Amino acid sequence: MRPNGPSGRAVRRRRPAVMVRGVGTAAVTAAGEMHGFPAALASFIGRAGARRDVAGLVEECRLVTVTGPGGVGKTRLAGQVARLVAGRFADGAWLAELAPVRDPAQVAAAVAAALGIPEQPGVPAAGALARVLAGQQLLLVLDNCEHVIGGAAELCAGLLAACDDVRVLATSREPLAVAGEARYRLGPLTLPAPGDTADGGRSEAVALFADRARRVDAGFALDGENGPVVARLVARLDGMPLAIELAAARVEALGVAGLLDRIGDRFALLTGGDRLAAGRQRSLSATVEWSYRLLEEHERRVFRMVSVFPGVFTLEAAEAVAGPGAGAVVLRLVDCSLLVPPRAGPDGRSRYVMLETLRAYGAGLLAGAGEQDEAAAALAGHALRVAKQAAAGLQSGDGELAAARWLDAEDATMRQALGWAGAHDPALALRLANALGWWWVLRGRLPGEYPLVCQAAGAAEAGSGAWCAAQIWLGWAAQVSADLAASLSHFTAVRDAVAGRPPSPALTAALACRATALRLMGPDRRGGRRRPQRAGPGPADRGPGRGAAGPGRAQLRSRLRRRSRRGGAAGPPGRADHDRDPRRARPEVQLCAGQRAGRCREPGRSRACRRGGPGPGPGRGRPVEPGELAAQDRGAGPAGGPDRRRCGAPAGRAPPRGADRQLV
Repeated sequence: MRPNGPSGRAVRRRRPAVMVRGVGTAAVTAAGEMHGFPAALASFIGRAGARRDVAGLVEECRLVTVTGPGGVGKTRLAGQVARLVAGRFADGAWLAELAPVRDPAQVAAAVAAALGIPEQPGVPAAGALARVLAGQQLLLVLDNCEHVIGGAAELCAGLLAACDDVRVLATSREPLAVAGEARYRLGPLTLPAPGDTADGGRSEAVALFADRARRVDAGFALDGENGPVVARLVARLDGMPLAIELAAARVEALGVAGLLDRIGDRFALLTGGDRLAAGRQRSLSATVEWSYRLLEEHERRVFRMVSVFPGVFTLEAAEAVAGPGAGAVVLRLVDCSLLVPPRAGPDGRSRYVMLETLRAYGAGLLAGAGEQDEAAAALAGHALRVAKQAAAGLQSGDGELAAARWLDAEDATMRQALGWAGAHDPALALRLANALGWWWVLRGRLPGEYPLVCQAAGAAEAGSGAWCAAQIWLGWAAQVSADLAASLSHFTAVRDAVAGRPPSPALTAALACRATALRLMGPDRRGGRRRPQRAGPGPADRGPGRGAAGPGRAQLRSRLRRRSRRGGAAGPPGRADHDRDPRRARPEVQLCAGQRAGRCREPGRSRACRRGGPGPGPGRGRPVEPGELAAQDRGAGPAGGPDRRRCGAPAGRAPPRGADRQLV
C-alpha cells in the first residue's frame, strides 16, 4: 500500500499495467488511462468548485451520485472529474453509458460490454463483472442511470460488496438510494448579480454563452450594449448549460436581442443541437420530456398542477392546489430534479421552486390537458385563505411583523391569483383585494393597486359589504396620493349607499374618513367661506407646494405619512366584522363644534373649547375615526362645563390601531 491519499485513506500502490481478463479476450490498461470517454471538443466553462467537490467525494466515498435536472451538465462534469482523479487509480477510469439501455435487467451486461468483458454462458453478467473487477483498482463512471435506476442501484450495491478497490461515479436525475452513497446535487451555472449590467463574462452562464456564440459568429464579443441583454437572456434560461448552448447557436441568425424577444417560446426556438448527439440532447423540449416521461401518471399530474405557481410555494400550498396526496409527490419531484430543494423564505417557511424552463413546459402540458382553469382556481382559493389568515395577524400587535413577512413571501402568488380572479371571478378578486389592503398600506403599495381595486369593485353590488370596504380602500389610496377630491367621492359613495340602513361600521368609517378628507381640503377647496389670513409671510414665502388655497400635494403626503406613523390616521378597515355594532367601537378622537363649522384653527379644539377646559390630550391633531360623528350628533358629554368628547380629547383609552376598522 502506498501512503495515505488526500482523504487519509490508504490507497493500493499503482501498477504500471494490469490485465483485465474476460473469457477468451484480454485487455491491457495503464495507470491513469481514460476508457470510453469522448474527446473534449469544446472548452469546459466554470464548475471549478463542483469539480473540486466531487473529486473530494470520490476520494472519500466509494459511490458518488451526481444528480440534477436534464441539461445541467452532469455528464460533462463527470468526465472532468474522471480526468482529474484517473491518475489515482492503477487501472484508470472507465465509462459505461446507460442511456441506450431500456431494460433495467440489462444494466450489468451493458457495463460488462463497456469494460471489454464478454458474456459467459451460464454465468450472470453481474457475477462475471464482479469476479473480474474484484482484483482491479479503477473508477467506474455510470452515466444516465435515471431510466434504469433499479438495475443501476442493484449493480452498484453488488460491486461495492465484492470489489474493495472499485469506486463508482454515477450521474442521474435522481439518487440511486443505496447504502454508502454520497450525493452531489449539481445546480445551474452562476448568473450575474441582479442589477449587474456590466458582468463582462464574470458569471459562468455569461461566459459560456459568449464562448459558444463566438464559435457560431467569429465577430461576436461582449460589450456594453449586448452584455446586459445576454445577462437577462441567460437568467431567463435559468443558467442551464444545454439551453444556453442551444441559444448561442442561434445568435448569428437572430442576434442577442432577437433571442431575448423570442425566449417566451423557448421550446420551439431552442432546437437543432448537435446532429450526432442523443435525441434528448438535440432540443430543450426533448431534454425536459425525457424527465417527464420517467414519472408515474399521478406524479405527472402533480408536476403539471404545481407548474401553476409563478414562484416559490410551500408544501401546504402544493397540497391545496394539487390535492391532499401531493406532498409526497413534491418530495419525489425534488429527488427527480424537477423541483429545486426547499429554502427558507423571509417568514421562515420552507418553499420549493420550479425552474422557469420546467415551469413553462409544465404550463404547456397543463393547458393541453384542460387543467389550466382548475389549477388557477385552486391557486386563487389558496391565496384568499392565506390573505385572510395574514390579515388577522396584521391586526394583532404580536403577529403584525410575521404576517407581513408571510405576505411578502407570497407576493408572486397573490399577484397571479388577483390577475386570474379579476378576469374569471370578480367576487373572489374583490375579497382578496380587501384582505390584502392593510398589507398594501404597510408596504406603501396601496396607491399602486388603485386600478385593480377599482376594477374589482366595479363588478360588485353597490352597498354590499365587500363593495363598501373596497370604496374605503380606494378613498384611502386617493387620500395618500393627495387626490382629495377622488378620496371624498369614494367616502361619499359609501355614505350614500348605507345611509338608509341601521348604524354600521361601514357608515361610521365612511363618515369619519369623509370628515378627514374635508378637513384636509380646507374650507377654500371644499367650497366653504374663506377664513381671513393672519399677517405674515405671503403665499410665495411659504415654501414649495403651499399657497393661499392650503397645503400642496407634497405637504399633504407628508402630513398623511406622519399621521399614519402615529397610528391615528383615519384609514382603511381593520379587524371587526361588517355586522358589528358600531356603538361598541371606541373612537380615538372627536371633532369639536368649531371644526365642524370650519371655524376652529387648531386641529383638536375650538376657541370656545379652549376657554372652558383643558387642552387636548394625546389625540390632538389626529383625524377622526369611525363612529365619532355618530357620537357628536348624539351630543355626548356631561351637562355643563367643557365637553371633552367634542373638543378632541380622547374618550378613555384609545383602542389599538385598526381595532375597529374592519368592514368585511
